[in-house]
Amino acid sequence: MQQKINKKNIFIFLFGLYIFIIPFSHMTSIRYISLCLSATLFLYLVVKKEISLEYKNLLFIIFLVYLLESLLSISINKIDIYNSLKAIKSNLLEQIYIIIVIFSFFNTKEKIFLLIKILISSYIVISLLSIFEIIKFYNTMGLDFIKNKSLRGDFRFWNGYSRLSALYFPILIGYYFYLIKNTCKKKNNLYIIVIIISFFLFFLYGSTTPLVFTFTAIIISSIYIFDWKKILTLILIIIIFSSIINTFVLNNAISNKITKTSQYNSLIERFDIWEGIFATLKTPTTILLGHGYGWKKLALIAKKDLNEVKKENYVKTKYYPKFDYFSRGKYGNINPHNGYLEILFTGGIIGLILFLTVILLTLRYIFISKNNVSKIMILPVIISFILNNFTNGYWQGNGGKIIVIFFAIGYILYNLSKREKN
Repeated sequence: MQQKINKKNIFIFLFGLYIFIIPFSHMTSIRYISLCLSATLFLYLVVKKEISLEYKNLLFIIFLVYLLESLLSISINKIDIYNSLKAIKSNLLEQIYIIIVIFSFFNTKEKIFLLIKILISSYIVISLLSIFEIIKFYNTMGLDFIKNKSLRGDFRFWNGYSRLSALYFPILIGYYFYLIKNTCKKKNNLYIIVIIISFFLFFLYGSTTPLVFTFTAIIISSIYIFDWKKILTLILIIIIFSSIINTFVLNNAISNKITKTSQYNSLIERFDIWEGIFATLKTPTTILLGHGYGWKKLALIAKKDLNEVKKENYVKTKYYPKFDYFSRGKYGNINPHNGYLEILFTGGIIGLILFLTVILLTLRYIFISKNNVSKIMILPVIISFILNNFTNGYWQGNGGKIIVIFFAIGYILYNLSKREKN
């Protein structure tokens, strides 16, 4: 018996390390090693019947259909097959692995909370390392260096913090809401400090759409948790904190960015990019199945379209904004800047329907479930994911691996509430 417990503990450690290391982009080798070791041990425990493999549910079936549809699309289109399969291996297969592990092993409230604490711990570590980086560069290079987005590559941990926070900050807030509901006052004080640091770093980063969408998601989800007085207090706190940082640290940089025409032009450019995505879907096959998994092939396809249009009408192309963005990019350097169009481009209408079905099913599980944990801890993340996908892609990459954890948790909590009811 002791031997079985030890093996499972080793598996928890390896899988936990894999989940913990996901947002550390410069530690991919550690992530890959922990992934391979945990997957090997997981298969061993399944074969030995120490873990019961749970796969008979609608979510898992949809993901398998999505995998088959992706492989079919790649085989039919035959565009960049090697990198497409590589993208499936590093994204979709890992997502399926995460889902099957959570369904099979992390299927109790205690284990779910363990997963959430691992995610929060990861975000706390990155936030603390980021604040040290900010202090270091502020002392040596000054505030202008920190605000300069073209120099973000010099930051090892803070670089990409805005995209990261769009999903992780709602996890932190959701857990904090849960502590408030359970009146854990001692723990509250620690998380308040972490939330303030994370909020400061998130706002300092200066990416307006993730900020707006993420805090909108937190406010919307709070409707299902608190009364209107506490919601107004939350909104007031967000406004005060934002105003202080924007005025005294950023010198009104965020408000100026929103009101200036450059922000308007940036939005128009995104509309042109989105129009360009639709322009690449020209045949019944690409409309239904897309161009194949992996958005990085977008540059190849767009440039091919650009050359064809140039032959037809060079003057029109020269002033055609939806092709201008694509013509400047190299392989992997341009993306749709919209998660839904990213899936439409790679998986077509069929892939998009499957993706939206998973989101709608998860929302259904959250609201049907009698367990308040779903509304308190999962809803903020899901809403933030839904909103932020309108201007950025959070499906292929670290964001996709994180969000499938919450798709799986939503189903498990729903299933547990059904069992309790029966």
